[in-house]
Amino acid sequence: MRYAIPGLVILLFFSSCSDNSESDNQVHKMIDEGMSLFYTRINQHTTIQYKSLEYKVEDPRTHYQAIIWQPRAVYVKTLTSEMISYIETLKNDLKKEAGLKTKGDKEVYAKDNTEAVRLVFDKKNKGKELFKKLEQYKEDMLGIEERMKKAFQNNIVLTTKSFGSANQSSENFVSYFFKGITVDAALSTLNIFESNVKVMENDFATYCNVQVANTFDGYDVFSAIVAQSSNYVKAGDKIMLTAGVGAFSVASKPKVTIDRKGIELNPDGVAIYEFKTPIKAGKYFKAVKIEYTEPDGTKETKTFNIGYTVIDPNQNP
Repeated sequence: MRYAIPGLVILLFFSSCSDNSESDNQVHKMIDEGMSLFYTRINQHTTIQYKSLEYKVEDPRTHYQAIIWQPRAVYVKTLTSEMISYIETLKNDLKKEAGLKTKGDKEVYAKDNTEAVRLVFDKKNKGKELFKKLEQYKEDMLGIEERMKKAFQNNIVLTTKSFGSANQSSENFVSYFFKGITVDAALSTLNIFESNVKVMENDFATYCNVQVANTFDGYDVFSAIVAQSSNYVKAGDKIMLTAGVGAFSVASKPKVTIDRKGIELNPDGVAIYEFKTPIKAGKYFKAVKIEYTEPDGTKETKTFNIGYTVIDPNQNP
């Protein structure tokens, strides 16, 4: 999508350099409608990324990763909202300079006025200001996180690919994009800049979301598991009990209790309990309780009676 946008800019300027006509107006209308559809679609996709991160913060499976990346995505959204708000203000200023009047829900202004564009973007220095705002937005976004900077710093297009790669100045920016064009053309240009900003937001928000992997992928069913090293032992021998949840995941927050004693989990999420068997031969049991969190966030508790038999020391097990 990123590389389709500069082509629209070229079309826009070919149109704006010709005599104003009904045909030109139709071209601008077509461009604006296309950009509006694109803007809506990319906005929807970006919103999905933000919502997904919010869910991941609440999900115990992904919480610890999400609380790192979701705030970064929020900052991406904040920076973008400020940039979009500024461009919308420029659109309003330009329409007012062109004699904006409201008739019902319809805006009326001199769409073919070139002087209004010159006054706003050249005389009032709004063109230079816009250039600096776009540059600052880019710098702030790349400053959020080093890995994002490495991923995107060579691919960002906020104006056009050719203009951005030439390290142009603010003076050149005004001349390149706003010199001698109509209000209609200038508004279309601002719409394209706005959409480019939304593309950048989408890239960064998606990147943040992708970093929060679902640590339980491939484990759709969770089950408490208890294993013991032996069922038949001689008096005084040791038995080792191993307990956990499914794939022994720490993210499911298992809590293991054996003989009413809480057992600390090792780094793999496994509770290991070792004890000496009684001297007297016979059948014995160990009570094991495992509490954990299901993938949907619900709490689950499983209890086990782990049996073992102590045999006469003179017998073979």
